[in-house]
Amino acid sequence: TISGNTVTVTGAGPVVLGASQAASGNYAVGTTTISFTAVYSTPLATSLVGSTASPAYGASINLVPAFSGGTAKIGSSGPGSSDITSSAVSGSSYPTLAIRAAKTYTLTVTGTGGNSATATFTATPTPVTITPISPTDQTSGPGTVDFTAIASGGVTDSLTWSASGGTISSGGVWTSPNTIGPYTITATSVDNPAVSASTTATVSGPVITTQPVGKNACVGYSASLNVSANYATSYQWLDGGSPVGSSSVLTFTSLTTGDSGSYEAVVSNPAGSVTSNTAILNVVSPTTLTITGNPASVSVYATQTATFSVSATGTGTLNYQWYMGAPGSGTPISGANSNSYTTPALTTVDDGTQYYVTVTDSDCTDTTLTSTAATLTVSGTDTAVPPTIAIQPVGTIATAGGTASFSVTASGPGTLTYQWYRVPYQSTGMSSAAGIAISGATNTTYTVPASETAQSNDGDNYFVVVTNQYGTAVSNHVMLAVGAGIVMQITNQPQTEYVSATTLASFSARATCTGCTPAYQWYWYAPGSSSATALTDGSVSSGALSGATIVGSATSSLNIEDVPSSATVGVFYVMVTSTSDGTTQIPGTNPLTSNNAGLFIGALGSVGNPTSGSGLCNNGGTDWVLNGTNPGTTNGDVPYQNTTACTIELTKDAGSEHASVYWPTLISTANFTVNFTVTISATGTPADGFTMVLADPTQGATTSSIGLLGEGLGANGIPGLVVGFDTFQNGDLSTDPTCTYTQAADDPDDACDPVAVPYMAVGPGAELLWENPWYFVNGNLDTQNSTDYPIDTYANSTHSYVVSVVNGVMTVTIDGHELFTGQVSLPPVAYLGFTASTGGSEEAVTLSNLTATVSAP
Repeated sequence: TISGNTVTVTGAGPVVLGASQAASGNYAVGTTTISFTAVYSTPLATSLVGSTASPAYGASINLVPAFSGGTAKIGSSGPGSSDITSSAVSGSSYPTLAIRAAKTYTLTVTGTGGNSATATFTATPTPVTITPISPTDQTSGPGTVDFTAIASGGVTDSLTWSASGGTISSGGVWTSPNTIGPYTITATSVDNPAVSASTTATVSGPVITTQPVGKNACVGYSASLNVSANYATSYQWLDGGSPVGSSSVLTFTSLTTGDSGSYEAVVSNPAGSVTSNTAILNVVSPTTLTITGNPASVSVYATQTATFSVSATGTGTLNYQWYMGAPGSGTPISGANSNSYTTPALTTVDDGTQYYVTVTDSDCTDTTLTSTAATLTVSGTDTAVPPTIAIQPVGTIATAGGTASFSVTASGPGTLTYQWYRVPYQSTGMSSAAGIAISGATNTTYTVPASETAQSNDGDNYFVVVTNQYGTAVSNHVMLAVGAGIVMQITNQPQTEYVSATTLASFSARATCTGCTPAYQWYWYAPGSSSATALTDGSVSSGALSGATIVGSATSSLNIEDVPSSATVGVFYVMVTSTSDGTTQIPGTNPLTSNNAGLFIGALGSVGNPTSGSGLCNNGGTDWVLNGTNPGTTNGDVPYQNTTACTIELTKDAGSEHASVYWPTLISTANFTVNFTVTISATGTPADGFTMVLADPTQGATTSSIGLLGEGLGANGIPGLVVGFDTFQNGDLSTDPTCTYTQAADDPDDACDPVAVPYMAVGPGAELLWENPWYFVNGNLDTQNSTDYPIDTYANSTHSYVVSVVNGVMTVTIDGHELFTGQVSLPPVAYLGFTASTGGSEEAVTLSNLTATVSAP
């Protein structure tokens, strides 16, 4: 196109440009031309560069284009419209709008003729994240809670807070409502409101964690009742409805009999209140605190543990503290606050260490007595000892379909091997259930798989058997709680009570429950009964508890006022149910039963004639109860009691005989020591040996209970605890592939010897649990090696034994050598007895030199 003197070339190709001037005067027309070729320009988009490829969420960036050969524009693709403030660019820096999603920016350079070139740049904003709110899943009483969370990735990283109830500040300080219930706390990103984090905050009324426990206390002295609670803001103690104190501890000074009464604490916060169990305070005349049995020196081998104990009498709950060192200058042992102390696994470095204990009757005269010292002797010359479990497994909780772990720590010479067992929950109680070996569970730690943590597994028990070449040790049974299940720890079990007639006996238990309310119901076995009776509150007018008043039968604390002497050797336990409201059982959960606890009123009595060395003599008309093939007092009877020689022959050297003998009155098993001598003689192939039994009346044992004929030891089928001394090998374990440490796989009634005999073992006597497995086994009866006692020698020998129990820890010695020390599961009340049996093999087993002491902890 031509406009004036300007020619514009609008296409590509050859061009001829001509110019002419018209004739004028003396001049003719003037004309000239020029030829050239016009071509399109070549556009070039050199680059498009942003100030950052990862901007903060909501930030803008600067884009810098580089180009030539045409006209440039910048556009974008991605969520939203173009965010360039000016689409036509000339090479300078161009800002974007806020970027909240990944975007690709394109520089387009358009040349003449429609040619174009592009360059791109992608910006991806950093995602906004918020850390979990802290504290998470908070439970508290009404008040304020400071919540925190941190946002990152945004321009401001600011948060807004909200709550489904109450008020919350811009800084996350929540002021809760006074209404019990769960509330949702939410933190939301200011930069990206689609991003938030939440947690649950639960407003709770007060929750009592430790109930007050009734007690006997002394006239003229001080005493206190205690309650502990979470989320509490105030306390009010009541005596018969009248307020008497306003703190968590109710303290009495200069007690009088008028202070005797029923006390309860009302614990409150702005959301509500809860009333504690009733605690009975029984004020009696002062008694003198007395240490009746000082700790005795103990001699053990390296890797074993040692147990020291003290016996004391006084009013109320006695407090203990054990020390290491000389009396008066020793170092207190942390956590050693019961009437006994069991050491960790020992080494020869511990040889010569002294131990003593202080005892305080804080509910009476507040006197503190110091025991004499006991000396520990640790020998490293003999390593032929069975394993010792130093740290027991503990109960744990698993979510349904989750996992849980148990672990054990054991010591002992040689190589230790492990086998874990599971005991499926039984509504009739776990005491009659045998364990199932878990395939592959052969380490110190066992993790329960998800397949064994269904809701139906709530209440399953687990234990582990630890073995070396000298014997075995079995851990305590521990509980798996699934979902809202209840975990009953041993420290929260009811304990045996020792009180005077017409005073107060109190039993307490504690169950921890996740997301539920435990409900309690107490039961008792009357003296010698195997049938339990549910207790109800109020005065008792018949039976062994006649004259007593029961308070708290449906709470965690049971109080029995004015206990009659006729209730002595009764047994109590509590059933705990997981409920949603204190009454309604939560579906899928299993009720659990506590350990049994005994009640002893007044003197504990003695076994046999109290004259030393005369424990098997006729005791003033009270005889040992003899059961067997032909029981009597004539030489040749089986069993036969010689009251002149103070012996009992359990079996004579003949086949197919069996015998059981019992002291006729029940004893306390918490603290006792039995010394006895056994002589075994055989002219042919000897039978297996003998046992000492603690027969459990609550499981049906009586003084007539006798084991299966031909079972050698003679105790198979007697419920309770059996201390067996097996003196002859029935078969060769090493060549019997079907034989395990529990039972022969092909015959559940044919248990095999756990190690080469002679051996000593401890375990349950009930037929289903017999040797299934033994709790402890020592395959070296003098802790040396089996060559010290060949079969023919041991089957014609005399040995002295000591079986002692202190606070659930049993120690057994033979001829002064410790065979084992360990925790055992004992009935709190039992008949003390001995058994023996012969079958095709035969031997004479004679019991002599028996003395026994029974004392309260």
